[in-house]
Parts: sequence; structure tokens; C-alpha cells
Amino acid sequence: MITLPHLPVEALVPFVDHLTLERAGIVLGSRQRDRDADDLLRLPPPRPGTQFAAMHELTRVL
Repeated sequence: MITLPHLPVEALVPFVDHLTLERAGIVLGSRQRDRDADDLLRLPPPRPGTQFAAMHELTRVL
């Protein structure tokens, strides 16, 4: 998850086609820049926190 309103979209170029990066949530301060970042990376959004915690056995779901 990246939330940096002053980061330019071009700063995300090193993450394009990254071998281990599976998901990304990008908030760059405007809808257009957010869409540009999503178009650049073409990755699904991060999983909800509860799903992440359950996957890594950080919590138990009853």
C-alpha cells in the first residue's frame, strides 16, 4: 500500500512486472494519478486486513 500524495506516477516504474509483487494499493492524491498508477502496475488491490491476518495465522477466525 502506497499513500504518498506528492509521489509522481513515474516513481512506480521500477515495480512494473516485479517478480514478487502480487497486489498494490496506490493513493497519490488525485483520482487521475491513482488511475494512472493502477494502469501502470496492473495489479489487484490489497486483500482486506482480516484476510491477510488469517492467511498468516496472525489471528484466528471463530
